[in-house]
Amino acid sequence: MPDVTVRNNTSSCLNIGFCITTPLAFENEVKPEQTIRLHLSSFVHTVEVRQDNGSNRFTPGESWRKFGEISAACAAGATAVAVGTGWVFGMFGPRSSPVGSTALVGAGVAWNAAHASQCLYPMKERSVY
Repeated sequence: MPDVTVRNNTSSCLNIGFCITTPLAFENEVKPEQTIRLHLSSFVHTVEVRQDNGSNRFTPGESWRKFGEISAACAAGATAVAVGTGWVFGMFGPRSSPVGSTALVGAGVAWNAAHASQCLYPMKERSVY
């Protein structure tokens, strides 16, 4: 598990976060010329730095919210695949039956929900000022 040292060489107070889709390790209010040391897991992280304005600090709640949205997207995707597969194999009766049609619509709705949730947090480096 690596330790990462970051020094604020700007004249602004910064919020610094190391993210794997959501901030997992962060330090808020890093003052100019201050050095911080964060213990990270052995994964590829992106770095997100926000110029501190008092309202854009990293919080555990932000991390848990994003984790919940991603988990819901995965569950919706798995539901869509399971229901769609069941529909293909006729587990809901004939495909043109009301139950079969409802299963197909449900799979489509779940799939669209999963896709929309995954697009909320693209995995790339970004800066928020």
